[in-house]
Parts: sequence; C-alpha cells; structure tokens
Amino acid sequence: MRWIRQCLAPSLASLGVVAYLKGNYEKAVERIERAVNWVPQLSEMPEYSGYLGLSLLKLGKGAEARQHLERSLDGFNKLTFIDHDEKRIKAQLKTEIEIALREVNT
Repeated sequence: MRWIRQCLAPSLASLGVVAYLKGNYEKAVERIERAVNWVPQLSEMPEYSGYLGLSLLKLGKGAEARQHLERSLDGFNKLTFIDHDEKRIKAQLKTEIEIALREVNT
C-alpha cells in the first residue's frame, strides 16, 4: 500500500496546484498536504511548497503560509532549469511568491 501512495503523491500534489489555479484554496491545501504527508520529499519541491503557501495565504493563514513561501523561494534560488519555457513559468511563480512574502511580512 505504501508504494501506491509514493506513486500517487506527485499527481495528488499536482491536483492541488490545479485546485489553487481554479481558486479552490482549501482543496489545494488538503491535496498538497496529503501528498507531502505520503512523500515528505515533495515539500522540498519549490512549486508545491509555493502553491501550498499561496493557498494558505488566500485562506488568511499568513503565519503558516510564511514558512512554506520562504522554503519555496529558497528552493527556487537553488534551481537550474531545463529550458527557457520552464524558466519563464517558474519565474512567474517565484515573483508571485516574493509578492506574497512581502504581504505576509507587512
């Protein structure tokens, strides 16, 4: 059973990202947190920790969001990119996270 969760966790986290993009922040948090619970290494992926933090911020949980946003930003600063499109897309997310962190810190 454990191996099934390990296989499904990245897809579940990606569904959390989709939920965020659709404006369903509660479902985004639920899905990403469950995926990270199944495979803790997913929290090291800046995309997932970033969307989790952004979702928490949208739900008014700024203090909780801050740790995920900071982890995400740190991860993005260490990334190398496969191609120009990936770099552009992730740069947009990184910018959104930087703006969110400024909001949390004020």
